[in-house]
Amino acid sequence: MVDDTRRTVLHLIDCLNPGGSEQQLLHLLRVTDVKRWRPMVGVFHRGGLLRSQVEELDVPVHEFPLRTSLAHPNTLRRLFNIVALCRRERVAIVHAHDYYSNVVGVAAARLAGARSLVSRGDLAHWLRPLQRRALGLACRGAHRVVANARAVAAVRSDGLDVSPETLVVVNNAVDVEAFDREALLEPDPAVDALAAARRMPVVVCVANMNDRAKGHGDLIEALATMRTTAALLLVGDGVLRDELAARASALGLADRVHFLGRRLDVPRLLRRADVACLPSHAEGLPNSVLEAMLAGLPVVVTAVGGCPEFIDDGSNGLLIPPGNVAELGRALDRVLSDGAAARAMGERARATVAARFNLRRFGEAYDRLYGQLTGGEIEQRISTRMRAASTES
Repeated sequence: MVDDTRRTVLHLIDCLNPGGSEQQLLHLLRVTDVKRWRPMVGVFHRGGLLRSQVEELDVPVHEFPLRTSLAHPNTLRRLFNIVALCRRERVAIVHAHDYYSNVVGVAAARLAGARSLVSRGDLAHWLRPLQRRALGLACRGAHRVVANARAVAAVRSDGLDVSPETLVVVNNAVDVEAFDREALLEPDPAVDALAAARRMPVVVCVANMNDRAKGHGDLIEALATMRTTAALLLVGDGVLRDELAARASALGLADRVHFLGRRLDVPRLLRRADVACLPSHAEGLPNSVLEAMLAGLPVVVTAVGGCPEFIDDGSNGLLIPPGNVAELGRALDRVLSDGAAARAMGERARATVAARFNLRRFGEAYDRLYGQLTGGEIEQRISTRMRAASTES
């Protein structure tokens, strides 16, 4: 029997493997006021490296395995499985966290009579035209659309426009205390490249290798143009890894470009770097940049998406135009050539993130948002009870 004093929130997400949306979900679960809200999680892929962390929070995980496409007949079956769960558990809000869950989650919420909230964490640049239209339908059908940056909220093309009353901006968050504790530990597993790179400065980039828009190729080419001899640590994996490794080898950088794959100890790696870089051609509000800044690193980032909203060029980081390899190399040289200035930049970067992107502000924003979504229903129930009490008296 569901506790009637709390409202149940079903979080839907594609998977529980390490990623930006998944990390933000973990943060939200950790700061949810469980006296008011009863969270549960639904996933479209089984397993996931982060699942144990969700379950440690005493949050149940329900699996709704999808096939390779939303057009597969299996999707309809899973949709009704989600509807059945919502009705059984009296779900008040379906909070969807990525593209697939946005499309399925809004439909499920409508059928179940629940409120729906969809999250937008990027510029939707990677979606095909049909997918963008499907996302647009989901956004227009949701009770609230949450963008993680003003730049994301401003995307209006291909049907992604929603009414101002529906749209809310809630920035991503970082867990400052947990990050600092993790950063003090040794990398696990050990990173041989770090020992080899101690003779030179270390540049780190944390990003998946499935999307050319992340700009890995630009960064590898920029490394070859720099006056400073630096090592590059690439954290992440994907279909482009072999291509990028071949490019590094062709430029004679095979001994300085290190592919570390997916890691669960990113704070430990950041603490051992000298500068962080994300040379993306398109972004929302990248978690990897926030974490690098929290680590006290100077950051070199392209001026795309939400990055200019929190990076003050020359103060807490450097902003460069996307796709400009020469400028990227010069910016990295600038940071690495002046240690005192780099440390001051890193200190200002950390202060920015600790003040603006902490868990307290994040949790309070969602608590207010959930309250707004369910407030009308709660007020109606109270009014009904008061009328019933008045009639009995």
